[in-house]
Amino acid sequence: VTVNPVPEISINNETICLGEAVVLNASSNLLGGTYLWGNSSTEESITVAPTSTTTYSVLYTLFGCQATTTTTVSVNPIPIISVTNDVICEGEEGVLVASSNDAGGSYLWSGNISGSSLTDSPQVTSEYTVVYTLNSCESEPVTGSIVVNEIPVVSLLDTVICFGEDI
Repeated sequence: VTVNPVPEISINNETICLGEAVVLNASSNLLGGTYLWGNSSTEESITVAPTSTTTYSVLYTLFGCQATTTTTVSVNPIPIISVTNDVICEGEEGVLVASSNDAGGSYLWSGNISGSSLTDSPQVTSEYTVVYTLNSCESEPVTGSIVVNEIPVVSLLDTVICFGEDI
């Protein structure tokens, strides 16, 4: 009578951002067996790109003994942000404010400036880009503008009139 050991198999749980793929690596304490994933793959590793949190299973067989395990791939959404624009006159400060419906992340503006708002005094109309990161997932870059209006120049000419005349 031959008594074969029962293999142990493991896979790490993974977390990705929507649109990403991840490689799931199954490993066993006993080498030489065969793998069978829920998607019929017989490889030790599979690449998956789920659009929502999904559980995957794999069956490992060695000398007629089997072990099975599951893993979960958690999918975090890509955050969505918006940014305000501002209109100023030359010499004034403009403020752009970024916001997201998903709180708890961090904002990073062009120029490596952090925070949900950006204050600047540009001399000409300028654009600023911001990215929001939440749960290691980055938003698409969003651009806001500070529009700079020139200060109008007023000039008056000296005029001579007589008392009672209109000018």
